[in-house]
Amino acid sequence: MKKIFIFAFILSGALAAANAQTIDPATPQQMPQTTVGTTRTARTASPQKDANQSVDKTRGGVIAKKNPVYRRPTKEDLRLAAPDAAAAAKYEAFLRQPKTGLVRLLSDQGCQENVNLVNASDFCIRYKNLFGGSSFSFRKDTYTLGRFADVVYKNGVLYSYGKMTLGFIADLGEGVAPADVSSQTPGAKYIFDFAAPVDLASITAASANFQNGFRADGFIYRKAHRLQENHTYLLRSVAYRRREQVERNKIVYDDLNNDERRDVIIVFQVVGLSGDAEGGATLLWKELRRTNAAKIEMNKK
Repeated sequence: MKKIFIFAFILSGALAAANAQTIDPATPQQMPQTTVGTTRTARTASPQKDANQSVDKTRGGVIAKKNPVYRRPTKEDLRLAAPDAAAAAKYEAFLRQPKTGLVRLLSDQGCQENVNLVNASDFCIRYKNLFGGSSFSFRKDTYTLGRFADVVYKNGVLYSYGKMTLGFIADLGEGVAPADVSSQTPGAKYIFDFAAPVDLASITAASANFQNGFRADGFIYRKAHRLQENHTYLLRSVAYRRREQVERNKIVYDDLNNDERRDVIIVFQVVGLSGDAEGGATLLWKELRRTNAAKIEMNKK
């Protein structure tokens, strides 16, 4: 008899665990608050390329056939959560570079409990097609469900938890320009050199280390960081693939097959931070590296 152990994080449980962890004493418990303005522009997401997908009749969001979890926000949806115009203008030159972006993450309000919108609060209704606006995939440059996301924002803390994803973040400090960050930047070497494990036991051990906070070269690498305005952070997000599973001569459906599973390194600076749920955190980001993610080796008996 074979037993397959699946490495996966369920968002709700992961957030609860992360909230219970001790925040780095060097990080203030009360964050500086800057209210983001209401004049906004939208950074257009890439168009959906899957010709087999249909249109979500709720507000034109593109979805995978018969499954709204894969819908992609429309321009209209993105305008609802777009960063303010002043920030977009300030970083215009940076944003002309490839693989860069400016995104506003709203604080998680529990809108993802069910993609069919069981939570019918005004907030969740407004941001339905952004999945609540708190979860973002740098790999796909779009808002998404927490289980497909590289980061999730809630109450001033940024989490890197996703299904079959090993993510960790380092705070590089204040005033570090994202355009200047490379593998030689203090604090970056560990993230660039980290050899992502490919067997379940090693992945679980690495995840536990980052859950508790792993120290190296004077920096702390952890799965969650309390954000500080004007600080620059470096994220490593390893979104593993899973080997095809067959039961009773049938391929087991895997929702990750519709996701962009990659191993990415992202630098981002917090250029706006608000205690208000809709103000959220505005991140100026750039992708520094992208490689194929390994397929997890499942334990078998």
